[in-house]
Amino acid sequence: MTLETEAPSRRPGWWLRALFVLASLAIVAGTIGHLAYYFPRTVDDLFISLRFAENFARGNGPVYNVGERVEGYSGALWMFLQALGFVLRIEGVLWTKLLGLVCLLATQLGLYRLTRHVLGVRPWIALLPCAAFALNSYAINWSTLGLETPLNLATIVLLPVAVHGFLREPNARHRALACLAIVACGMARPESVLYLAVNAIAPVVSAGSREKARSVAVSLVRGLWPAVAFLFAMLLLRRWYYGEWVPNTYFVKGAKIAKDLVRLGPLVAQGAGITEAIEYVGGAILLVALSFYRRQPAAGLTVVACAYFVISVILDWMPSLRHHLPITMLAPVGWALAVDTLVSLRARKRWLPWLAIVPVVLVAHAQWTVARIDNRYSPEEAARGGWVLPKSMSKWRDTVWAFYRAEPPHVTQMHDYEMGQISASWGVLEASAAPVEDSWFVGRDIGMVGYYTGVRVYDTAGLFTRDVARSREWTHEHVVSDALIRAAMARRPIAGEIYEGWDDALGRHPDLLQGYRLRGGSWQQPVAWIAFDREPPSHELVVQRYEAMVAKFPRWFHLHTLYGEAVGAVVERRLRIKRDGQP
Repeated sequence: MTLETEAPSRRPGWWLRALFVLASLAIVAGTIGHLAYYFPRTVDDLFISLRFAENFARGNGPVYNVGERVEGYSGALWMFLQALGFVLRIEGVLWTKLLGLVCLLATQLGLYRLTRHVLGVRPWIALLPCAAFALNSYAINWSTLGLETPLNLATIVLLPVAVHGFLREPNARHRALACLAIVACGMARPESVLYLAVNAIAPVVSAGSREKARSVAVSLVRGLWPAVAFLFAMLLLRRWYYGEWVPNTYFVKGAKIAKDLVRLGPLVAQGAGITEAIEYVGGAILLVALSFYRRQPAAGLTVVACAYFVISVILDWMPSLRHHLPITMLAPVGWALAVDTLVSLRARKRWLPWLAIVPVVLVAHAQWTVARIDNRYSPEEAARGGWVLPKSMSKWRDTVWAFYRAEPPHVTQMHDYEMGQISASWGVLEASAAPVEDSWFVGRDIGMVGYYTGVRVYDTAGLFTRDVARSREWTHEHVVSDALIRAAMARRPIAGEIYEGWDDALGRHPDLLQGYRLRGGSWQQPVAWIAFDREPPSHELVVQRYEAMVAKFPRWFHLHTLYGEAVGAVVERRLRIKRDGQP
């Protein structure tokens, strides 16, 4: 049984084409305008991959601490692209955000081509997922925070488009594009192997007959083997350079983790609105069912692959549904398929197309609700007073001040020393006259501290510290052993900021704290501490260090943290304080 579709109609008039172009431009403009709200913001882990990229561009290899070969980033291709920015002598954060903008626009193009050309939805209806994406605060936010997320989303939607184009017209151009899409997707994220698998399986299972399936499989192997060979070569390169078949992050977040459907909960709870939950769950189900019905199941299987990944790994603190973004991005495609199907049934019942208004209104309401959200908090942060942080005029003003490089009031009112997350840098720059790049810091969430000061870091989360990632007590039981805390302190760090049991472990060994003064916590639970037994730097050297730090920040805007605090303005204020000779 096949759907009855409308007979081919005449080419639309020029005014309809003009309206379509205007609608497309409005979606692009809306995407960019929405992006402006978040553009100055970053997430701390951005600076981890950025430091890998900086070392790589400088000839030190893709490492965080020079001399330690540990793959502590999640997206190899993203890190390589960041390194290209350093080679071109473009400031790292700005270059990373430009990469995110390009990927964001590529995702919009990919959504349209997937919906229109692969799934066969009418042009006007195919704009629905693009409009929904423009209003998707979660995806837009993560596209500017600096991680590989926007590249991952772009490759997820462009891969089935490229494979479909190759199978339809297996010429040199389509073959090159398909190979490029496979390589890009395969190097975007560790779980990308799932998306590669479903895009290889989908054309075969939908072929319709055994002979056709065999023919499709042969075409895929013969045409796209160079991309698979390249990815295998990169796997061998990882094994040779890092000594592992998988990224180091696997041992921290994925090894021996039990699958749990509860991890899909944020799609329908933890701040999700009613229509938002219906959009995600209903759209995902519709996408799976209707994409199989139209014999193009790649998009539906992609949603299934994302759900499988989410239930298989530890979901960290990162807010706004980061791991669920492929589902929130593709669910509106399922509703677009439903609308197109209803319109196709006009020949049977003239009133059926009018039902298409229901899914359109549902998606519009759900996405407008999401568009008004600044962030959805993670479970670790919900105690702040609710799951949802709405957009506000105060945050808009902070964004405008960031583009003007003006110091916002909340920075002016900060304590001269305790000035947010970046305050951990002050001890690094002020504790010792020894070269900062030869000194050590112990802590987690220190991407920004490490990148802007150059200090060597012992990461208590284990992302790029092999001792922690291979500690069974830590990865399986979240217990800091005596051996682990002694290994960290054996580096004689000049400062540290520790949590999650590391403070308790250090408190059990007061001998390890000789030569340090507390900055936070107690001697039984020392949270933050700074060395005082080293030769102190001169005032001139301290000022030089702060000047070098400020010079490394973006020049076109003040950098913000994840929730909008103006960390760039904070560092400039700290420089003024030190120039004035204040403690």
